[in-house]
Parts: sequence; C-alpha cells; structure tokens
Amino acid sequence: MYDTHAVTEEVKRRVIDVGAFLSNLKRRMIDVIALLSNQKCTPVLLVVITVALPIATLMIIDPTSFSKTWKGRTFYLFFLWLLLLELILDWESFKLKKPLSNRKTLFLVAASILSMTYILAVNFTGLRSSLLGAGEFLEIPFAPYPPAKWIYDSWLLSIEYLFFTSLFAIAVWVSYKIEGLKAFSSSMILLGAIGSAYMIDTLYPLGYFTPLQTFVPFTASLAAAVLGLLGYQTAFGTPYLGMPLLRVSDSSGQYLTGYYIGWPCAGIQSLLIYTFVMLLFLKKTKIPKSQKLAYFLIGAIITYGINILRIVSIYLAFIQNLSQGIEAAEAAMRIFHNFYGGLFGMTWIVLYPLLIIGSRILWAKIRVPKAEEAVEGLQEPTKI
Repeated sequence: MYDTHAVTEEVKRRVIDVGAFLSNLKRRMIDVIALLSNQKCTPVLLVVITVALPIATLMIIDPTSFSKTWKGRTFYLFFLWLLLLELILDWESFKLKKPLSNRKTLFLVAASILSMTYILAVNFTGLRSSLLGAGEFLEIPFAPYPPAKWIYDSWLLSIEYLFFTSLFAIAVWVSYKIEGLKAFSSSMILLGAIGSAYMIDTLYPLGYFTPLQTFVPFTASLAAAVLGLLGYQTAFGTPYLGMPLLRVSDSSGQYLTGYYIGWPCAGIQSLLIYTFVMLLFLKKTKIPKSQKLAYFLIGAIITYGINILRIVSIYLAFIQNLSQGIEAAEAAMRIFHNFYGGLFGMTWIVLYPLLIIGSRILWAKIRVPKAEEAVEGLQEPTKI
C-alpha cells in the first residue's frame, strides 16, 4: 500500500518547485524585457523582426513561392530591401529616441511571437483548412466565375500579406506613433498595396474588377503596336470576362498565339505601387517642387512603358521557344509571366529613387567646381 501522507507531501513539494520555476522564469523575462527597453535601438530592431523572422521562416518552409512575383512571395524581398533602406536613412533619429517602456517592449515581443505562430499554424495545423472554409463560406470569388484551386491559394496568400501589413503597422504605431509610420511608410505601403492587389484579384478575378480593367485595352493596343514594329501581325478577338484577346501571327499571317490580358498582366498594380512609393520618397526629399513633378512624371511614363514591354515580352517568350514545341513555349511563357515579368516594374521602382539620389549627388559635384572656377575668374586681375 502507498503512504498517502508521503505522496501528498511529494506532490506539494513538486508544486512548490514548479511555482518557484515559473516565478524565476517570470522574473528573468522581466529582466530581459527591461534590458531590451533600455537599449535605444532595440525596439526598432524588434519591429523589424516582427515581419523579417516569419518571412525568413517562409523561405525555409516554402522556398519555391519566392520564385514567383505575381501571386508569390518575391515582393517580400523588395519589402525587406525598402525596410532596410528606411532603417539606414533614419537610424540616427531612432538612436536619439527615448527607450520604450517595458509594456511596449513586451508588446513587440508578443507581436513577433504572434507572427511566427500564424505562419506555423497555417502550414502545420488546421488553421489553413479553417481559412479555406471561411473562403468557401463567403462564396469567394464575388463574381460569376467557378471557384478554382488557385483562387483559394490566392485567398490564403492575400490574407498573409494583409496580416503582416497590419501587424507591422500596429507594431510601428505602438513604438513610435506617427513619426514611425512616416519613417517606414514606403515599405509599409508596398506590402499593403501588394496584399490589396492580390485580394482584389482573388475576390474579382480576371477582368471583373472594372475600375482597373478600364485601362487595359489601351495598354494592349500599344503592346500590339510594338509587336507590329517587330514584324508581327496582330488582331483583337472577342473579349472574355472583360479581358481583351490579343492574337499574334507571323509576317506571313500564320497564327502563333493569343492571350487574354487582365489588369494584373498589364502591370496596373505596378503603376499604383510606383505612385505610392514615389510620392512618399519625394515628400521626404528637399527637392524643389517643380523638379519633384518632373521626376514623378518621367518615372510614371517609364513605368507605363515597362508595362507595355512586359506584355510584349510575354508573347516573345512564347514565340522564341516555339521551335522547341508548344509545351516548351508555354513553359517559357509561364516562367517569364510568373517571375521575370513582375521583376521588370519592381526593379525599376526600387532603382529609380536611387538613380535620382545618385544623379543629384553627381550634379552637385560637377556644379560646385564650376562655381569655384567662376569665382576664381572674377578674382583674377584684368590684364592689359
């Protein structure tokens, strides 16, 4: 028989040990949070970790998703690039800010844990099924189009982007209020704009979202004109679900291929992203207003031209590989469409602000010596 009294005492001792352990753990966590709070640059690093850590985890869990621009995770890399650039530009101002309170630091730690928990739960628990069930309950898409697997995949990806955007914005707001939102505005809007574009295309797929689809026919006409200059014959077929059909034939009139063009394929989202990013970038600079307008318009025209070349390149990717067979041509087209095509616009949007900064620095270096030479010329005595 067991000694009931001895068992009871052993249970009490173990409960006391567990209580002491939890108390010690709580005290250590408070000490760590206090230590983090006292470091002036630690809070901003915690804000970055809130989104950087789950993105890094996704690269391990699903690396192939980072090879796609449209309806993929490549844009996370552009987001992190912009975030790093903003962090570098405003690093000194963050160093001058007062340390955060323990409560705010604890919130940032909790936000980082929440972001990681969400990623792990979607990929390894029943949360994925629950979200898919919610999409079916809401009868997505909100258009007379039969639900397909890619729509529900897009639904999950759209939620992911918007979740990260919201969590990042809240973390920045709690830490630095309006000043923080201004400091990280470009990267935050890029992330939110991509998530919103994905969600719009999920809810209203193909050409159903008419406000953005309105601009596509003109863009498709310009793409047809460029293909005509390259020696191809083009013609428009019957639109499908609001999307124009651009058919392409060779110079002899033999049909090659044809595709329906929706607003994502026409790069409308890159124009919207360009607008947000450039307006915020120019707002932070001390460039004269007239020059800001010129920079913006020139960049917008080039961005639109890149979108036209993107459509042309999709056709060329198919045509140039047609000699290897239809399947090889379709595969080449899809690779370009899903990855390289999206990089056209985004690479330009990322590089254009750097080109502006570099050109102004170079111009300032060229102009200063000329000004000094002019001053020296004035100071020289007149020779008779």
